[in-house]
Amino acid sequence: MKPLFKIVLVAYLLVLLWLVLFKFSFDLSSVLDYQRRSLNLVPFADTSEGNMGEAILNFLVFVPLGLLLSANFKQTNFWRKLTFIFLLSLAVETIQFVFAIGITDITDVITNTSGGLLGLLLYSLGNRYVPDKKLDRSIGVAGVLLLVVLFSFLYFGNVRFRHAPATGTIPLQSSQLSEASIAWQTVGQAAIGSVEEGLLACSSDSGKPRPTASMAKVITVLAIMEK
Repeated sequence: MKPLFKIVLVAYLLVLLWLVLFKFSFDLSSVLDYQRRSLNLVPFADTSEGNMGEAILNFLVFVPLGLLLSANFKQTNFWRKLTFIFLLSLAVETIQFVFAIGITDITDVITNTSGGLLGLLLYSLGNRYVPDKKLDRSIGVAGVLLLVVLFSFLYFGNVRFRHAPATGTIPLQSSQLSEASIAWQTVGQAAIGSVEEGLLACSSDSGKPRPTASMAKVITVLAIMEK
């Protein structure tokens, strides 16, 4: 079972890197061309606005990593494994900043490390009541199933993305504009929507709401339109 544990651990590490760096995007070139560098050193600044989803996801996806590290490196000190999780998260955030492919957020480092810590603690707790081999076997099987489910979800969830028109055009989803399309810019992200229809189109499936740039200009335009 030990080779299986190592394979599952390596596979899960690759999935984590794919998630954190590229948000499960199959079009890596669009992510690398995004060129948006942002640094946030205020913990949970985004979550104070009600955006808890990403923080919770980051926490949950690192829990299996703590379990798999415990199953693979039994002789390694608890604090060394926790340090590895912390340094891994910090390294990923640093890569995002260096290559300008996302937001470098201290919140991610905290939630990632906390999730890995919970995984380490769960293994230690389970080891008190369940024999090593049985516990490790359960973690290995659960890890394989998790990877299968995850890759299945990604494969079927990205069918529409893979069949979308090239050169950055995505059809509008509105029933009134079903035949129209927009050529998006290659840098940045954008979306079109309305109160009645909701989201009509977006430049990237992996984007998320961000503050509008040049707020003074936008408000000036709105004021002129109202007049």
